[in-house]
Amino acid sequence: MLVAAEILRELKLPLSGDILFATVVDEEIGGMGALALADRGYRADAGILTEPTDNRISPLCHGILWGKIVSDGIGGHAELRPRHWNAGGPVDAIGLMRFVLAGIDLLNQRWRTDPRKNHPLMELPNQIIVTQVRAGEHPSSMAGRAEIIIDVQYLPSEKDEDGLGGAVKREVEAYIATLAQADPWLSQHPPRIEWILDADCAEVKPDHPIMSAFAEACETASHPFQLWGMGAHTDMGIPTDLAGTPTLNFGPGDPSQAHQPNEHVLIDDLVTCTKVVALTVARWCR
Repeated sequence: MLVAAEILRELKLPLSGDILFATVVDEEIGGMGALALADRGYRADAGILTEPTDNRISPLCHGILWGKIVSDGIGGHAELRPRHWNAGGPVDAIGLMRFVLAGIDLLNQRWRTDPRKNHPLMELPNQIIVTQVRAGEHPSSMAGRAEIIIDVQYLPSEKDEDGLGGAVKREVEAYIATLAQADPWLSQHPPRIEWILDADCAEVKPDHPIMSAFAEACETASHPFQLWGMGAHTDMGIPTDLAGTPTLNFGPGDPSQAHQPNEHVLIDDLVTCTKVVALTVARWCR
């Protein structure tokens, strides 16, 4: 982004507007840097967020909800014949966790064919992704408590009246409550969900003028103009919705390598991205 702006400056191309370049922190846990940018009043007619899209134009991303599902059992000796829990015996929280995990798998199967959970640009449907599990206190004791950390995806079309994932939260809560009714212990001691994070999403429509500017830039740079849905979350919702700056994701790097030790960007892809960004800005501001 910075090199693209420097190229335009060095070429002394006449631009009809200003280029606002911004770098922010904290994209991974809440987007506080992007929120600060919006809160301080920075605005533009359009924005480009250089998330790794393999140099495809991504006009939308997923919103995400982080949550913790807590199942309380009763700790007890794991090696001895147990009493029934009504008679003071233990209840294995790991077994309860397995039951809840199986229920999440079932809901994910339903979401695969649910039109509300799919978008034509997205490679995968929305999912409830289990990313962490914690349980147990002692090698010879049944676990008295189990925690499942989940990452729940939602689409821009599912945002609630506040522009967030409140409706999807309620959907997941209702499902877990219904699931608990099928287990004698959980029906009386239902799992609880503690929500940790709600990171919003956005979508820029195909007829927005920034799309045409990108298409022309790609043609000039001999780079294919390809639309693609960002399956992960990015900060694009903050400038788009809160700062009135319709923002696209476009950047080098294979998204499938994200968050891995070998995450990298090829130099050729970086050069291509710089060309397309510079040409897009030149066309947008001409």
